[in-house]
Amino acid sequence: MNQVTKIRAPSIGTVLLFGFVLSFGCSPAVAHDVHSHAADDHAETASTRNSTGDVRELIREFRQTGDDHYLDEAWSQLEPLLATEAPGAGVLVDAATVAQARHDFEEALALLDRALLVRPNYDQAWLLRASISLVSGDIDDAQAACDRLHGVAVLVALTCDARVAIAQGDHAIALQRLGAVIAVVDVTSVDAESIAWALSVAGDAAAVAEPEEAIHYYRQSLDIAESTQ
Repeated sequence: MNQVTKIRAPSIGTVLLFGFVLSFGCSPAVAHDVHSHAADDHAETASTRNSTGDVRELIREFRQTGDDHYLDEAWSQLEPLLATEAPGAGVLVDAATVAQARHDFEEALALLDRALLVRPNYDQAWLLRASISLVSGDIDDAQAACDRLHGVAVLVALTCDARVAIAQGDHAIALQRLGAVIAVVDVTSVDAESIAWALSVAGDAAAVAEPEEAIHYYRQSLDIAESTQ
């Protein structure tokens, strides 16, 4: 695809639903470790697992209410974990998620770089990097991050690629590819948040030429994972 000068930023709904996809549970059929920190958490202490569980609940509360106090509390719980000699990749991605929600993209990318040094094939970190890169206007970096995904469902990988295509102005291509998969996806094999995210991105792809179709996708998405924001 040819990169265009004018970049269309992802919709607020897309970014927020993306946060759900990053942070919370999915069916084991979806991915080896995307959405879930299970492998990383297994290697951490019980106290760390308890802390990160609290942090993810605080992130969930923020996404549902828009109350920044939840982010402040999440960061205060993450700070002592980040100060340890070797924080786990899950902790680093949780911290990057909070930094991204605070619009501190430079800090979020630095935390993701640290996480990927610990776990180079950490799909969750690559997904978040792709999202931040798109918000920052770095399409090439976003595509490179999407290309590093290896353990995610086809729907998740195609949604990542579709966001890049939309940023390049290739809305029709994004809608054609993503819509075809959404039409046939087995909803029992993919978690609800991933489906909601894909529907929201399909809405973004349809918004320019097919506004009624876009509304249909957005409504479906919100029926699955509604956010106050």
